[in-house]
Amino acid sequence: MLLEIPNISRNELHIESSVISRPFRKLIDSSDKNLFNGPPEHSRDFVVYASRALFHGDWRKAVEYLFGATKMWKLIPEFEEVKYTLTNKIKEVGFKVLMFRSSRFYDSFSIKDLENLFELSEAQIKALVSKMIIRERFNIKIHEKENIVEIHEQPESQMKTLASVLAEKTKIIIDHNIKIVNYIKEEKAGKYASQKPGATVKNSGDG
Repeated sequence: MLLEIPNISRNELHIESSVISRPFRKLIDSSDKNLFNGPPEHSRDFVVYASRALFHGDWRKAVEYLFGATKMWKLIPEFEEVKYTLTNKIKEVGFKVLMFRSSRFYDSFSIKDLENLFELSEAQIKALVSKMIIRERFNIKIHEKENIVEIHEQPESQMKTLASVLAEKTKIIIDHNIKIVNYIKEEKAGKYASQKPGATVKNSGDG
């Protein structure tokens, strides 16, 4: 969840985005396809609901869902320490998801607003920005004078992305049709050859 959700957020408009955890991605996709999702019952359901909340930027709801499966967490020693660590990690992931998904709509965020939104200190916000620059190669920076986070990432427009998707699907259909045509030609050629005078049909039972 903590790796795949930021990955999905950054590549949600790309037809061939990288997948970190294929089983987890299938779990999320299966949940998204459901017309109705009831309240979570099993540990897996709580993780899925937490992931969806995190994807939509609600880190508080993600924490609530993730630790909603109380029976599972009671088995872990030093639970409170684990909860504190995971909650901070979810805040960081929520920050990354916001930056990735908002890059198409916003140019900057006030650091003060980000502090209040994620309950992180200014130093933590700046550290996260530095990590995104170095590890994620995300075009983002701190404007010290204005005390804001500036986003300079230029993602593909939705129209361009949809055009790429259409071109890719068209190519697949054309390739498929060519294979069908070639198969039909081979079938006809085989029947024509078997109908020629003097043509013999090999008996598979002959030694």
